[in-house]
Amino acid sequence: MKEDITTIVHKGFSTWKRNLAICVPFILEILSTVFLVLVSLVLFAAFFILPAATAGSLDPEQLTPDEFMAITGSLLTGSFWSLLAFGIVFVLIYILIQSFFLAGAIGMSKEASERGDTSIRDMSEYGMKNLVNMFFTRILVLLISLAGIIFLIPGILSVGDLGVLIDNPQQAIAGTFMLFFGLIFWLFYLLVVSIALIFVQYALVLDGLDPISAIEKGVSVFLSNKSSTMGLWLFLMAIAVMSGLIGELAGYVEALSQIWSLTDFMLTLLVIQPLTIIWWTRLYLNRSGRKLYSLEDYILNQ
Repeated sequence: MKEDITTIVHKGFSTWKRNLAICVPFILEILSTVFLVLVSLVLFAAFFILPAATAGSLDPEQLTPDEFMAITGSLLTGSFWSLLAFGIVFVLIYILIQSFFLAGAIGMSKEASERGDTSIRDMSEYGMKNLVNMFFTRILVLLISLAGIIFLIPGILSVGDLGVLIDNPQQAIAGTFMLFFGLIFWLFYLLVVSIALIFVQYALVLDGLDPISAIEKGVSVFLSNKSSTMGLWLFLMAIAVMSGLIGELAGYVEALSQIWSLTDFMLTLLVIQPLTIIWWTRLYLNRSGRKLYSLEDYILNQ
């Protein structure tokens, strides 16, 4: 039996209340990301900043901001490919970390939706089991999203030399408009892709598929349930907009702004992100004909 969006939201919220541990993957992801950033900064300083500073007979402990910017500028020109490789490795490791915890969170949501409860052990099992496939799936989705950069090419070619654009903007006004509209089309393309592929990561974990099959199944589920998908997506967007409006209103009072920033961060981490995963998981499982746990039905049958 297909559940409507109201039922999915209500029962998903009940699932979250019984399984607050589903927030653990998101907490661990943030901690892991912070650790990765700190390690990357240390390695960046050790392999790029310090050698450049010592080569120029500068004391690394007494670098002025101007000297630091000069060193950074020289690095961009003299070590571009090394910096590019460093950045790519950082992004890939970050995606790998995300892949593990995302797969773990979806797995926990699956167990909670089907059995009524879950545990951290489920996070580890689903995370490890789907790590590689989730990693390559996220890379494929990223490449699909970046493919939209083609919309910028006509504008970039029309603008030509950026120096000419700065010196005499009127000569490149047509190219500027093309670049602007290209950016708009790219943003629209990203929106369409993000919605059309929204079930891909769930198909991967919940059905144990490989990346290509997950993309095919995810798109198929979306096309078969466009109204339900858009309904839940709009509901989540409404939550995001409401949070943004509260932040704007709180911004008029400095004390409230700081309090809301912390509150919004904690709500997103502990409530919104786990609920989002649970709701999408439940929608996917329900539309796939899976039998789902319902506390209300369990109580009635006792």
